[in-house]
Amino acid sequence: MYALNIKQFDNANDASNFYNRTSFGYNPYKNMSSNSSSPYAQVMGHAPTIARMSTQIVSLNLVSATMNMVAQADEFVIYGTMSVAPTIS
Repeated sequence: MYALNIKQFDNANDASNFYNRTSFGYNPYKNMSSNSSSPYAQVMGHAPTIARMSTQIVSLNLVSATMNMVAQADEFVIYGTMSVAPTIS
């Protein structure tokens, strides 16, 4: 299950301010790189100049995990929560 939001700002500076506030206390994701096959590059026609992501593990146990995340690609910020748990059939 996931609940993600995508927000577009007027400029990358406003997006960076939002990213910094939202990601406070999160762990930066290392090796965040952008390539020409990314959705951003496909839509905008060029790779983003700012590409970063941070995560925070909310809960982790033997049967489930929940994580908050926030990612920025220039003026776009994606943020939300992702959870995994086994399903019973």
